[in-house]
Amino acid sequence: MSEASGLGGSGGRPILERALRLKEKLKGGGHVIGAWLSVTDPTVAEIMAHAGFDYVLIETEHSPWSLDKLQTAVMAFNGSATVPMARVPWNDQVVIKQYLDLGIEGILAPMVRTPEEAAALVAACRYPPVGRRGFGPRRASNFYKDIDTYMARANDAIFVMPQIEDIATLERLDELVAVPGLDAICIGPNDLSGTAGL
Repeated sequence: MSEASGLGGSGGRPILERALRLKEKLKGGGHVIGAWLSVTDPTVAEIMAHAGFDYVLIETEHSPWSLDKLQTAVMAFNGSATVPMARVPWNDQVVIKQYLDLGIEGILAPMVRTPEEAAALVAACRYPPVGRRGFGPRRASNFYKDIDTYMARANDAIFVMPQIEDIATLERLDELVAVPGLDAICIGPNDLSGTAGL
């Protein structure tokens, strides 16, 4: 059985283990190093996936990624310890579900302004009863060969990160960062500056 999206098989690495390891490293106070990928050429994805990063964030908000190109990029992470993440175009439950079903293991959502929007992001990344992600992890579960393991781990393993990009969010920032299920916060300095009138 070949490893699909860090999903199992080769090397004895169980499904979603690399995402769980990344979280453990951060919770233990460790540092992680990642990179952004905006070029849609799968060769670039393959090079970056095997370059030694802890994670690679595929930038789909401002880059021309289609679902089929994204799926090909995720395939480039086969056999790699690097966690494939994506910045989705928007905090949209449908898009998030599609990305996770392809095997993306972490979601960065842009322009998350309120605790309620952060909670919606978490819910989109989690299966019921703790979230509202729809079922259909075709590729993410190694084409259903590892469905039991995927379902047992997905809610704990998927990395969830809102991007703070609106100055008004600072008024409720303590509330936002306290939302259960968030793994990290990303600052968007350009849009944050724009909303501050700079």
